[in-house]
Amino acid sequence: YRSDIFALGAILYEMLSGRRAFGGETAMDAMTAIVKEDPPELPTADRHIPLALERIVHRCLEKRPTARFQSTRDLAFALEGLSSTQVSVSVPAVAYRKGLLGNARLAWSAAAVLFVALVGALAAGAVSYFRQAPSPSQSVRFQIPPPGASAAEMFTLSADGRHLAFIANTGGPDQVWVRAMDTLESRALAGTDGARYPFWSPDGAYLGFFAQGKLRKIAITSGPAQTLCDAADGRGATWNRDGVILFSRGPTSPLLRVSAAGGVPAPVTTLAEGASTAGHRFPVFLPDGVHFLYNAGSNKPDSAGLYLGSLDGGMSLRLLPDVTNALYAAPTVPGGSGYLLFRREGTLMTEPFDADALRSTGEMFPVAEQVPDAGNIGFGAFSVSATGALVYRTGIAASNRDLVWVDRAGKRLRATTKPGAFGLPAISPGQKTVAVEVSSSGSQADIWLQDLERDVISRLTFRPGLNVHPVWSPDGNHLVFSFQALGTYSFDIYRKSSSGSGQEELLLRGGINALPEDWSPDGKWIVYQQTGQKTATDLWLLPLAGDRKPIPYLQTSFIESDGRFSPDGRWMAYQSNESGQTQIYVQAIPPSGAKYQISTTGGTQPIWRRDGRELFYFSTDQKLMAVPIKLGTSVEPGTPQQLFGNAGIAGYAPSPDGQRFLVNIPAGGEGATAPPITVVLNWQAGLKK
Repeated sequence: YRSDIFALGAILYEMLSGRRAFGGETAMDAMTAIVKEDPPELPTADRHIPLALERIVHRCLEKRPTARFQSTRDLAFALEGLSSTQVSVSVPAVAYRKGLLGNARLAWSAAAVLFVALVGALAAGAVSYFRQAPSPSQSVRFQIPPPGASAAEMFTLSADGRHLAFIANTGGPDQVWVRAMDTLESRALAGTDGARYPFWSPDGAYLGFFAQGKLRKIAITSGPAQTLCDAADGRGATWNRDGVILFSRGPTSPLLRVSAAGGVPAPVTTLAEGASTAGHRFPVFLPDGVHFLYNAGSNKPDSAGLYLGSLDGGMSLRLLPDVTNALYAAPTVPGGSGYLLFRREGTLMTEPFDADALRSTGEMFPVAEQVPDAGNIGFGAFSVSATGALVYRTGIAASNRDLVWVDRAGKRLRATTKPGAFGLPAISPGQKTVAVEVSSSGSQADIWLQDLERDVISRLTFRPGLNVHPVWSPDGNHLVFSFQALGTYSFDIYRKSSSGSGQEELLLRGGINALPEDWSPDGKWIVYQQTGQKTATDLWLLPLAGDRKPIPYLQTSFIESDGRFSPDGRWMAYQSNESGQTQIYVQAIPPSGAKYQISTTGGTQPIWRRDGRELFYFSTDQKLMAVPIKLGTSVEPGTPQQLFGNAGIAGYAPSPDGQRFLVNIPAGGEGATAPPITVVLNWQAGLKK
């Protein structure tokens, strides 16, 4: 604790000066001095007190806790940095000239030097301990369950291996959770609602994360989150010992740097020109705090992959062709090798890597099979500490889901099919068929059609890659969906007959996250979302006649998504984070300036009732809400009403009258369990070389 650091500073001060840092005749006087007064300057005659030690003492005694050493580990590093010359030569030299026994102040100083030498030795031992893990001959494995019914995502180990942070929820909003590895419980950090991609400060005292279009940090002990800068749709960050945070602002962003205290970001990497280029993401510093690993996206296979970069912008070296993040694991035994950890086709791999020479030094080996994405595409479900601990998760996060009909109170009516790896359901206008994406791996998903009358499910798409986001035509004869080919980063939008006959028709060569959201009631327009190069996620209108040139509907620096045409075709419901919290809005088509906020405390995934008299959405605590609404030349929204909640609910589709809902929930209902996190201690000892 920083109060302990302050106390140690007071002891050092008294030993060096021969007087108390904060005096007074009574305890109350001393307490007042601690709060309001600075201690007298340390004696500097003949420099019997080293300048470096003087600076350490003053930093320990800073009034503001944030100005002190952030942890005892940082203090240990500072004490370790005092050279033997500084702590052994200064006092004997002065003692020889002035006579040590006759000078009480120097007697105190001599004791202080011995004390510092002892502390420095202990500090060096502690630093050595935390830098190198014990070296048993075997690995030790155990598992940690997530706190709720949903899988833990985006988890990250602190450098010393003492804490694990991850994103999870227990029926409310996603938050950063922290688990001390010597305890049996995880705890959520208040003030991290909607968080993504947590990352540690080097000393483990802080966690950075992205939320509501901002890059933020928070102390893991207590206190509010602090905003560092804007980051519309972050894709990972890393923090070095010099207080530099390197981060990706979004899926089409280069990497930028910003001070850990906040400020204006500056670009570090440069994106290649051309529409085939995606962003740079998932940066991780190497031990020198200058070089870093990152993923570069491109539709050109020869350009995409894992890269090595430098803060001075002078290096851009492609290490691997894989769509993956990567971590560096330091040697855990003297003279041992460091390793890179990364994913290749769902398998967690490792290869020896020299962090000084910045090159691979041996062959790669598998570590674990079926390790999925734990966030956006390419960000794997694994993490590693500097002390030899490895954590990972196996299996597809959505591999055991039910599509279930429930009433307005959430009472289960019936399931539509056996559990599977289901995505968002879309019901045909005739209410006879459900279109849903089904994942078979992290890089393969297809559209399937579930016949609700005959309880038969059949496959609609067959190409290798991701076939996602099915949307029905108003007459039910066609579906549009997005397709991402293997090894590429952009999505294209296709149309296909719902009968399965005929060829898929390309409607749009899209871009990053080009996903169809809805089809207009008159059949003339598709609304889709796409991430821009200079903006965040935007809403676009794709005409289905003429030259089919897309028209921007909402294109701002904020994230606008999930656009839904009103049944009369005059209004668009969507979600946006323009207020700092994601809310549901309704705006005219085309946008005329008339805009209505529908949700009051946050919301996502708006869907209209077929007659337009209600608008449904999810609240931030995963409750399905219904808003009475009147449509005409203006919009008259009522008060949002809670219908039901379900931990782990991932998507829904209402019946035409809004009395039933098809929901995607974990198989097993309220008793469902999410896949655990596997922990491996001394993982390098278990490598099959």
